[in-house]
Amino acid sequence: MTTVAMMMMGLTVSATGGATSPATVSGDAHPPFTTALMNYLHSRVGTITMTLHDVINQQTWYLNADQSHHANSIIKVDILAAYLYQVQGTHLPISADNRLRLARMIEDSNNDDATYFYKIIGSCQGLTRFNSLIPLRATVPVCPSATFYGWGLTATTASDQVTIMNLFAPGSTLLTVGSQNLGLSYLTHVSPSTTWGVGYARARGDVIAFKNGWSPLTSLSNWEMNSVGWVVGTNRNYQVAILISRNPSYAYGVATLNNLSELLYQEMGKVAYRTPVSTTTTSSTTTTTSTTIPV
Repeated sequence: MTTVAMMMMGLTVSATGGATSPATVSGDAHPPFTTALMNYLHSRVGTITMTLHDVINQQTWYLNADQSHHANSIIKVDILAAYLYQVQGTHLPISADNRLRLARMIEDSNNDDATYFYKIIGSCQGLTRFNSLIPLRATVPVCPSATFYGWGLTATTASDQVTIMNLFAPGSTLLTVGSQNLGLSYLTHVSPSTTWGVGYARARGDVIAFKNGWSPLTSLSNWEMNSVGWVVGTNRNYQVAILISRNPSYAYGVATLNNLSELLYQEMGKVAYRTPVSTTTTSSTTTTTSTTIPV
């Protein structure tokens, strides 16, 4: 994707809610990481990293976006894309059973079905080969062992996760329109029980393709909570990944992701994000996008 980047680097929220180093901003575009959002981050426990790509004006903003986190269940979007790409090469239809398994993997976050497709695509080696085609810079799949399935421990970054989500947007060179539409049919129908994070903030008529991931690390007081998605609605069209580690509880992580998603959602509805950077405009001139997500 073409980007005019704004870098906000160096923020790691400490257990006391402070920052170990000041956040810095460079660039000349209006950033979605507002003072209100930054103040909220400083009030929360955990290490937070985000990338947001505005499809309308083709700008990308970063917050600690190259910090590595475990992917947990958001890697299922990568597994989904790799499987769809593999099937394209066979020119054969996907069986009814595998379509059901894909739905369960994405909509219900079923781990057994994720392991099933992980094996089909060639496990860690197969996913690595697929990711090299995208390409991803910092996602390192983990190979399974006799005691664990491996994919959830894949190392990744917020930037790579937005790149994966962009595979389902118009212009993808890896996935056909048919593959994109099938993938989006699952990603836009995630179970209500996990409709938090990027899927939380929405208005009537919005369509949001998203996937969440979560797992306790060393204990139930140390959770990784991740959310990645593509938001399309009136005056909004953006892809975002939010990865958070060191949450003291599952509920705490959900609340943080919900509030961050709400702040970003409200900010991305402003006129500044509806003006392509290559176009000279006045305050009364705006543009909208024709991109839609199938439902």
